[in-house]
Amino acid sequence: MKEQIKQFNQYVKQFDLKDKALMDKFHHTFRVMEYSTAIAQSLYLNEEDVKIARLVGLLHDIGRFEQWKIETSYDNNTIDHAELGVTILKKDNLISKFVSDIEVQELVLKAVCNHNKLELEPMSERERLFTKIIRDADKLDIMIEQNNQIHSGKPILNDQLIQSIRHHELCKDIDMHVQNGYFTDEDSILRSLAFVFDIYFDYTLKYLKEKQVIQNKINLLEIYFPDNPKVQEVKHIIIEYIEERLKSC
Repeated sequence: MKEQIKQFNQYVKQFDLKDKALMDKFHHTFRVMEYSTAIAQSLYLNEEDVKIARLVGLLHDIGRFEQWKIETSYDNNTIDHAELGVTILKKDNLISKFVSDIEVQELVLKAVCNHNKLELEPMSERERLFTKIIRDADKLDIMIEQNNQIHSGKPILNDQLIQSIRHHELCKDIDMHVQNGYFTDEDSILRSLAFVFDIYFDYTLKYLKEKQVIQNKINLLEIYFPDNPKVQEVKHIIIEYIEERLKSC
């Protein structure tokens, strides 16, 4: 992977990494690459497939850098960074600098394109495998690194997002409250908690539980919404779902 990492670093050099938002995405990329590797290894994939999972992790957010250049925002945006990433990788056949095998290129492009979608497009089982890995790895890093504070002066519980959690569904951006151009902290926390309903692998759920990632976010909601029955309902739904999923492990 040394050559692929070199090529990735060469690509991002054209952007201003002194910008905190871009540097955050740079670090996110490499953490997700490592999570992708760990998930692939937990599935006992062969060495070549672990490398593919690792490559998808490296490239999954390549569109974020160009997106920031255009929009200077990652919230409430109009550009699909995954699809932009695919466009960038196809332009001048950039992807060939990362992998020469055409079949692997298609796997990578499919996984990159679908890593952020609410619903997956039709794909082969092999494409679905690497797409699931990157989706888990991406969510894992977001849940650990983001949405760990509430700065809102008067935080408000979003009934639309709670309704999604009741139905074991991902929260939709259209239902999120926006403040000063960004999703509110409390909405971001609820959306992050709902990610558990779209986690595919036991490794990811175990990691979240062992690191108390879910519990810490629930604790934060309990601090800002003390004795609120809706927070307690969310807590019960999320924890019960995780425990049920992990029973068979």
